[in-house]
Amino acid sequence: MRKVLVLLTIIALASACNKEKDIKPQTANSIASIASKEGDGSDCVFNVTVCNGTFIFANQAEYDVVYNCLEQEYEQHNDDFEALYANLNDDDFNAMADQIGFDEDQTLINFELSHSFVSYRDKLRKLEDVWLNNTTLNPATDPDLIDYYDDAVASALASDAGKVMIGTDLYVIDTQGEMWVLPNATCNDIPGLSNDPAVLANTPQVKTIHGGFPLNDCKNNWRHHGLEPYDSNKQLKWKLKFTATHWGGDGTKAYAKTVSYKKKANGKWKNFKTNLLVKSSGNWTTNCADFTAYSEQKTKRRNRLKAPAYDGGFYRYHKIGEAHGYYEATNYNFNFTKTY
Repeated sequence: MRKVLVLLTIIALASACNKEKDIKPQTANSIASIASKEGDGSDCVFNVTVCNGTFIFANQAEYDVVYNCLEQEYEQHNDDFEALYANLNDDDFNAMADQIGFDEDQTLINFELSHSFVSYRDKLRKLEDVWLNNTTLNPATDPDLIDYYDDAVASALASDAGKVMIGTDLYVIDTQGEMWVLPNATCNDIPGLSNDPAVLANTPQVKTIHGGFPLNDCKNNWRHHGLEPYDSNKQLKWKLKFTATHWGGDGTKAYAKTVSYKKKANGKWKNFKTNLLVKSSGNWTTNCADFTAYSEQKTKRRNRLKAPAYDGGFYRYHKIGEAHGYYEATNYNFNFTKTY
């Protein structure tokens, strides 16, 4: 797969004479350099078992190895493209991506295809394509409402039913975003494990990962999102959430994410790469008395960007009004903050 970008670029160049305006790729040597780097997922080759449409990892360590490899390849794949065409303005940068068939998720797509796997990531992406094919973006029908991962790699490792098996623990995210686990499970248990919270709550052997109850003036286990228009034909989607980590013991993520969109000539919408900055910050606690500051910030030229502040050791709360998300489209001097 390392030659994909080279091949796509050659195809794009061959058709250039038929287009009124084409963005010329850089030299052959620079194109070869991006194709020769890591980032296409070809090094993340693992013999992970798939049973009843669900990945089965031998243990948490195996899950972590696969996750970390894919995340590294995913970031490298996108960083290479960003570096190669850094001199282009936003419109030309996006036109180049379209022209050579560049896909931010290609690393994950390749991994899924190699296992004949239908992921939650793929499900969300198809729903987003339908949502964008409208003249108005409606937050009430946004597929992001059911994106309980907000992490492309994690959602690529979960089935389209939101399930993953680690050792003998079968995990599922229900239709409200709550996480459940069925211990001592086998492959045969996968089809019968519901994602209906009412059914799960009345299944004795299944338990929630956490309760998500308020504690004095503190709270946890929530998510909010919305859209903010800017520059006449663009919108930034924002998301801020404070939840437990998905699999593998106690942990907390205070999570900010943003996605950039632009209106097309036909009035419909598309994903749009630009320089984004996103930050999650605040103060968290285990007892609503002793607080520790957290902060995570990311800035890249992407269509979507996340900044998860992560604590892998404890399930934390935050004081009401002290969890913040900051979002910025740098090239357009547009920014805002959300607080909960």
